[in-house]
Amino acid sequence: MNSPLKISRMPIIVVGILFICIISCESERKQVIVQNKQLKRETITFILGDDVDKKNPFYLKAELYYRFNEDNKTEKVITSCHSLIEVQEYLIENTVPKPWDLINLVSHGNQYLGLSVKITPDGKRASVENIQESQENGIFKNISKDVINDKTIIVLHGCGLGNNLELADAIKSAFSNKDTSPQIKTSKHFEYYVSDESNEQKITKHLADFWITNYKMGYKPSNRVIEKRLAAKYPESDVNWKEALLKEHASKAGEVFHYTFEIPVKWVFKYDCKDSIPKLENKNLRLQWASQNPTISQDLKKLNISPDKFNWWMRNIYVKNEDGSKTPALWVKGYCTMLCVLKLLPQNNDKRQNTKP
Repeated sequence: MNSPLKISRMPIIVVGILFICIISCESERKQVIVQNKQLKRETITFILGDDVDKKNPFYLKAELYYRFNEDNKTEKVITSCHSLIEVQEYLIENTVPKPWDLINLVSHGNQYLGLSVKITPDGKRASVENIQESQENGIFKNISKDVINDKTIIVLHGCGLGNNLELADAIKSAFSNKDTSPQIKTSKHFEYYVSDESNEQKITKHLADFWITNYKMGYKPSNRVIEKRLAAKYPESDVNWKEALLKEHASKAGEVFHYTFEIPVKWVFKYDCKDSIPKLENKNLRLQWASQNPTISQDLKKLNISPDKFNWWMRNIYVKNEDGSKTPALWVKGYCTMLCVLKLLPQNNDKRQNTKP
């Protein structure tokens, strides 16, 4: 008589154990991936303004670029902060597992006046002097080394900001703490964003070489005169000045065009009495006085712009003192128009732009 068939349960048990191990290992692998992702140093971009001139949507194109460009997009793009203090508050209040890797600050600006973004929402623009004054007054926040450390890179995106080393130093100091400081990078070139005609969300970014001339605001010379000025100032350049002055936009590397912006300057000079204030009744007297004033001359020397390139406004005012009394003063303001000829350079897809600190 045949003995009963015995079925071994060992293979089934082994298979079950293997299955459990596989699930367990897969679960652990996913946890490691999540943990690694959580510990990754993150990147963020702050778009620090709104486009006033819809013909030049600088901020909109920059926002799209850092949201969708495969090579240079950041984990976060913030459009709600329009001052440096708001940037600091955001970084402090929205903590991340590790200090930030890359912080992009996108703002109009230039090498003469610094960034156009304000220090506080209702405060002054972020020039070197205003940033330093705000630090002395304790306006900037104390940022922990857990938020920003010496491996954090802050990139300033604007027009030729790398030509103002004092600005980079001022931003570095404002975003530092007692233990560590971020790296500050920017470019000596202009930044220019170009949208694809077939896809408005597809943005490319170009750096641009630039050449500058200037004139009194409201007194633009003819293009022919400007061409001669540029040719005399930059004799080694092969730029077609005539072509550049006829175009206000470009879309490809090698193309030339031009762009203008205003440089405003302002002073208030106090006097002992109203009769001591000089009577400057015409343009020639105002220019002569401004050219001979040591304070104005010293400040304009830093900008490398002569007084005769400004259109001057002056008027008598009273300045209120801390004790409530008033002192007679002369209010002085000048405007100079800067005309920049730009030439687009080939695209640079390095997230940190090969910019110099």
